[in-house]
Amino acid sequence: MEEGLLLSAGQEASRIAVACPGIDVIVLDQWRRDRADDEWLVSYLGDHLASCDDSCGSCPVYAASGGEDDPSSPSRLVTTLVRATSADLQNYDGAQRFLNCKSPAQYLRSFVNCFVGECHDRHSMLDELDYVVKFHVLFWRGHSDPAKKGRAYKKDIIDSVASAYSPGLRSLFLECVDSLQKKHGFL
Repeated sequence: MEEGLLLSAGQEASRIAVACPGIDVIVLDQWRRDRADDEWLVSYLGDHLASCDDSCGSCPVYAASGGEDDPSSPSRLVTTLVRATSADLQNYDGAQRFLNCKSPAQYLRSFVNCFVGECHDRHSMLDELDYVVKFHVLFWRGHSDPAKKGRAYKKDIIDSVASAYSPGLRSLFLECVDSLQKKHGFL
């Protein structure tokens, strides 16, 4: 990822963290994107979002992020909220309509649901793991080293996915994780 994009995302994360004290984690990722390969999405994670009643008009995250994304106006860095497709919603629990507005636990479970529901061979596991490898934790409330906390969060995702798989798929999944860990050192 280019440094300028990461810097812009970090500045946006700082702004949102101040504007929305209920946001616990801010992540930069490319997960579940159907648009350009070089498009990055800022995801806002807060425990209070698990009880979202879907009244976005009064939500501070909705207001601070700039509201809903305009898909006809592509951008390399998307900081607005992106509406989830019906296929996306199958992997999420919760009432939120947007890809990038979840609790940290929902974000983790979304990865688990996607892996267990859709990834049953080496190729699909490696493709999905690529999203885990590439995402960046820009902000984690109460922690001065978000990158270190991000590595621990990635490990939590990996451990949760591994424990959700059947023994045969778990073994294949862990082989994929090991090969990517050797290549990228992401955990």
